[in-house]
Amino acid sequence: MLQDADGRYLDEVYDTRIMTRADALFFTDRNTRLTPGNKALLVGGLDYAGAANQLPSTKTEIDTVAADLKKRDLNITLLSGDGIGEPAIRHGAEGASLIHLATHGFYKTATDRTDALWRSGLVAARPNLSRPPQRDDNDGVLYANELMNWDLSSADLVVLSACQTALGDPSRVGSVRGLPTALAIAGARRSLLTLWEVADEGTANFMARLYQVLADDDLDYASALRKVRIEAMHGKIKAAEDPSVWAAFVFFES
Repeated sequence: MLQDADGRYLDEVYDTRIMTRADALFFTDRNTRLTPGNKALLVGGLDYAGAANQLPSTKTEIDTVAADLKKRDLNITLLSGDGIGEPAIRHGAEGASLIHLATHGFYKTATDRTDALWRSGLVAARPNLSRPPQRDDNDGVLYANELMNWDLSSADLVVLSACQTALGDPSRVGSVRGLPTALAIAGARRSLLTLWEVADEGTANFMARLYQVLADDDLDYASALRKVRIEAMHGKIKAAEDPSVWAAFVFFES
């Protein structure tokens, strides 16, 4: 949240990008906008069956996003409720150019030698959070180590509207060892992730405005994010004016 001598935030002065590898710079202008006819997967309003706090705004979030995507004639798959586990999400993600997951995310700091790819992930419906990490498509917990084996090669943008999804351990290969690495290995070209815990309502409003701009203004993904962040800075998005909301979102390009 850097500011210059005039009190302007970095986003108000510069267009900033995060590249997960050096050659990503050569591909930043490819498939950068919503494309009519492409497939979009939206996941939210999941039932955690008491294993985690419910996130009621996530259902409103994906419904609002869907309405904007329909303006651009995308083929939309909506997943919500208590039967949406890892297999359903993985199946829905196949061939999708846009994937939006609104749920719980996590990153746990190291206390032993457990790899960061097993300490970060996302929560699906009815999760089993009481046992050690393991590869299991039916436990309701999608670890980064599992996600990196998915095929996301069709994904121009993956949005993880969840807490701490940009966090991980330092990596010698240029990215962050955690969900950012997993998404890049799985083939996603871009991802929008969060640096810390984010408020449910503020995040939903921020995301609703982001997709409205993408649909109505025909901006590329990075430019739309910058515009919406600046609007939030100036109090134009309800419950998102605090930096704890708008500054949490970072854009990775692979």
